[in-house]
Amino acid sequence: MADVLEEIEIPVPCPACGNNNLRSVRWLKAGRPLTCGSCSETINLDGRGIRDAIRDAEKSIARIRKII
Repeated sequence: MADVLEEIEIPVPCPACGNNNLRSVRWLKAGRPLTCGSCSETINLDGRGIRDAIRDAEKSIARIRKII
């Protein structure tokens, strides 16, 4: 079940064009740079905002695990 929860996709907005780029929790945790699917802008995922979003997603996954 843990693997399934880490495949949940989260929208990552592009700072240049606003396009939401869907990436899995697992993908985001890897910290790789993301290229916007709309404008090809490189989105740096090592900032505090991304780390906070990943932490929030991990907390949500932990709550779901307690329920199931």
